[in-house]
Amino acid sequence: ITRAQQTLGRLIKSYDYGRIALHGIRIAIIGKPNTGKSSLLNALLKNERAIVTHLPGTTRDTLEEKFDLLGLPAALVDTAGIHSHTLDLAEQLGIQRTIKAAETADVILLVLDASQPISPEDRRAAELAQKFSATKKIFTVLNKSDLPPVLNESELQKLIPAVPYARVSAAQSAGLDTLLKIIR
Repeated sequence: ITRAQQTLGRLIKSYDYGRIALHGIRIAIIGKPNTGKSSLLNALLKNERAIVTHLPGTTRDTLEEKFDLLGLPAALVDTAGIHSHTLDLAEQLGIQRTIKAAETADVILLVLDASQPISPEDRRAAELAQKFSATKKIFTVLNKSDLPPVLNESELQKLIPAVPYARVSAAQSAGLDTLLKIIR
């Protein structure tokens, strides 16, 4: 019985590695509208795959693209922005798909706009990420680091404590190597 338990234990431990080697790591990019989630996807892919505008709420559905994560197969999932109240059915469905993307991801990137103070929508997105913290890796991305900073580390730690973070500028493709290494 002990030998059978040890064999089963090894199989269970190897499942995640085998699944990742075969299917890749699913990375959900979540956050409130207009934090640069789609810009981050484009910057990581080095391709203009997602539509990006200055208007909040451009992304209303999930967009999944495969890419090479420093030698590991991975899929990035861009999602609709999480916000409190909307009467727009398309936005409501987009938020539901964002939640589903977070549920099925291996890694969640919580994107915050470092040039803005924390908002109720940021808190809602952080709560969604923390909901899955027992089963998923969570990383915070402080985007728009090319703009004057408003969000500081103590506020970030209050919002989502003990989560690694990286400062990036998706618009300038700055800090992406550090982010990729953190995820890897």
